[in-house]
Amino acid sequence: MVPLFVDAGGGDSKEGFLRCVDLGAYFQDLLTSNTCIGFVCPQILWHQAAVFNRNPKFDLVIHAGHIIDGTGSPWYSADIAVRDGRIAAIGVLDPIDAKRVIDAKGKIVAPGFIDMLGQSGLSILAVPSAPSKVFQGITTEITGEGDSVAPLNDDIIAADAANYARFHITPDWHDFEGYFKRLERERIGLNLAIESLF
Repeated sequence: MVPLFVDAGGGDSKEGFLRCVDLGAYFQDLLTSNTCIGFVCPQILWHQAAVFNRNPKFDLVIHAGHIIDGTGSPWYSADIAVRDGRIAAIGVLDPIDAKRVIDAKGKIVAPGFIDMLGQSGLSILAVPSAPSKVFQGITTEITGEGDSVAPLNDDIIAADAANYARFHITPDWHDFEGYFKRLERERIGLNLAIESLF
């Protein structure tokens, strides 16, 4: 089977490329069809550019979003391409160059927000996915003002036992290195930076 995308009614729009067909069976159908003469069939348009892309340039294209980039400029409509977890291009991009496409037409696309006063040093361990932050668009939090998650000693752990119990957390760290290793094991849902005087 040789895969080829055929326009299934979308005209020039990429959304039209819906069907992957076996060329041998396709041409056999054309030859036996009463509506087609030879290999010319007016209902189906072939698009050379729509041949299956085995080596897409991007992992993801967020298509036609209203981009608010944080510079203070008005929003603008564009596509955003992502490769290896990083923004690779912004502009008018061809979705055929992506492994996955998200249609963001009419939706706002913005960089993640930074919560500068998060105070989630312990609660992030209780609920690592951090939905109360992520669903608001917060992707980074600065925490550590007030109480600090490290350094810890046995006296501090004993004094804060009620707080650890409230979050169902057993502190298994004594310094920031140990705390960050715990965060990595928990696979938290946002970026976390610690503000500390130590």
